[in-house]
Amino acid sequence: MAKSIIIGLFITLHATAFGQFTLAENEESTGSNNLITEALEHVKQHPINLNKIETSILHELEIIPGDVIDKIMQHVNNYGPIIHVLELQQCHLTATEIKHLLPFVYVPQHTQTNNTNKRKHTIVFTSTHQLADNKKPAGSTQYVGDAITTTFRYRGLVAPNLNVSFTGEKDAGEAYFESNQYTVFDFNSGCIQINNIRGNNSLILGDYTCNFGQGLTLGSGMRIGKSSRTVQTNKSSFGLKPYRSVTEFGFNRGAALSMAKNRSRYHLWLHHNDEDATFKLVNGQKEYSNLSRTGFHRTNTELNNKNSVRSSQIGLNYTQQFNQLKVEYTGVFTKYSGRFRKSERLYQRFNNSGLSYGKHGIAYRYTLNNGYLFGETTLCSNQKMGNLHGFVVGLGKRISMTGLFRNVQPGFISNGSASFVESSVVNNERGIYVGLSYEPTSHSSLAVYVDQYWFPWLKSATVTSSFGVDYLVRYEARLSKSLSWHIQMKYENRQKQIIIDMPMKSTVPTGLLKVRAHISHAVSKHVKLQTRFARNTSILAHSRLFGSLLYQDIQLDPLKWPVKLYIRISAAHIEDNAVRIYTYENDLAYRLSLPSFSKSQVRSYVLVRWKAKKHVDFWIKYMLTYKNELKNFGSEWDSVSSPHVSNIHLQLRIKL
Repeated sequence: MAKSIIIGLFITLHATAFGQFTLAENEESTGSNNLITEALEHVKQHPINLNKIETSILHELEIIPGDVIDKIMQHVNNYGPIIHVLELQQCHLTATEIKHLLPFVYVPQHTQTNNTNKRKHTIVFTSTHQLADNKKPAGSTQYVGDAITTTFRYRGLVAPNLNVSFTGEKDAGEAYFESNQYTVFDFNSGCIQINNIRGNNSLILGDYTCNFGQGLTLGSGMRIGKSSRTVQTNKSSFGLKPYRSVTEFGFNRGAALSMAKNRSRYHLWLHHNDEDATFKLVNGQKEYSNLSRTGFHRTNTELNNKNSVRSSQIGLNYTQQFNQLKVEYTGVFTKYSGRFRKSERLYQRFNNSGLSYGKHGIAYRYTLNNGYLFGETTLCSNQKMGNLHGFVVGLGKRISMTGLFRNVQPGFISNGSASFVESSVVNNERGIYVGLSYEPTSHSSLAVYVDQYWFPWLKSATVTSSFGVDYLVRYEARLSKSLSWHIQMKYENRQKQIIIDMPMKSTVPTGLLKVRAHISHAVSKHVKLQTRFARNTSILAHSRLFGSLLYQDIQLDPLKWPVKLYIRISAAHIEDNAVRIYTYENDLAYRLSLPSFSKSQVRSYVLVRWKAKKHVDFWIKYMLTYKNELKNFGSEWDSVSSPHVSNIHLQLRIKL
């Protein structure tokens, strides 16, 4: 078993950079999500007990498909806990599925040496800085701090069942010791986790996340959405987890308790924290308009909004596992220290207002012989309801299909929700999604999805109810162990508001076609190449806009050198922001870089990882961008007037 797992881990770690590329780029997001890389790094260092895989984070990260987890849990339910990794062959898994699973799991052995007395500590220091010859007038930048971003992380196993972590961050433009004279960083987060309390119970004190059901009632962190993994639409309910990201919102702060007894599990939590919000004074009292979700505290206005409203929350989750059915109830009540006023904008007519809100939800998951059913229904305190129900089935050994229906009413309280939807917020949406995955051979695959969605009430970009439809087709082929390629096409058709004759406005259909071709070639064990071409086409009435991107990646792993190099050269021609292109870049540990090419430019970077000693790693990344037009980089106070801009990222990681 140990040999198999070591081989699997070696394969995975050897391809870390290119493996991360697949995971991150398949997430069709417009921004970075530190939780992805944070969780991946943690799973690599701390494999999951195979007998507890159902409630692990593996499914949440889409590392392990839901049907594989179902087969393993069905085997455990029928025959008891797995005692050896070779039992996976009896779970009706393919050799490919087993090979993919091995690096992330282990089977506890009673005969193994007890290493619980060893103390493990990880310290990470990160600094990023933009270097540019900025010709803006003196005093035009109104930030209170310097242009350096600094991050400090500590994670330690100080006792067999006691984990401690701390994260501190200062963004570019923020000042040190701005909060008070005792805290260096602008953002400070930490937690203490105590495990195995009288059995399989655990307690978290500090910062934590809550993820239950399909995320409709309560979910945080990464949200399951549309991607080239077309049949992975089910969100895993992994309960309460310590929070270790640098994102300054979307988490709870207080105490959280998890208890397990037989096939039942209880989660209880209390939350009490200050949050950023925009407000105005009415008769000497603060009246809030909305919560701020930027995490920046660089200007006097942002500092004035910092921690301006206090939120308190109490919640309960009860989960019961039957033979093939898992049912869970989630109830949460949240209260703010001030009242949120009703928006005067027509499209925000149904937004939540007042001092408090509550939500109750029932989620389920029923395992079939060849798939499973899942769903969740949530009722809010304002009587608005949300529904999400779906299925995943295997139609044969090489073909799988999923279907998902969602209906979230206008006015549904989206605070704390993170379920499968098209919009950035979980409300005012109905939709039907159908996905298909087919493997014609063991070396090729075809993925297809269609998603039809409707918005019953107005959106910010429309003057009436609207609808849209997305199509995706992706074909992948591996020609040999060292050569693979894929081509992907996605078409988005939705309605958008345009001005036809002042002040008249009209809602018209718009189209966005995204095409990309990608090839990956391992020239040798020490040299890997990747090439990609992407082209976006925006279609509005009789006009068309184009955006194109071409990049070349080179990964070097010199023999007998403790150094790895990642090099990229990319060129983009973008006619308008509507056809901007996002692409993944290799970056430092715990960081996900997903820059947007919204202008015509040439961008390149070099990333070096140096393993100085057995427990000491050092990263340095240098990026250089040249623009092909006279417009400034960035916007407002972030703008750079020079014809080029460069960035440098540094990181030191020490394991004790």
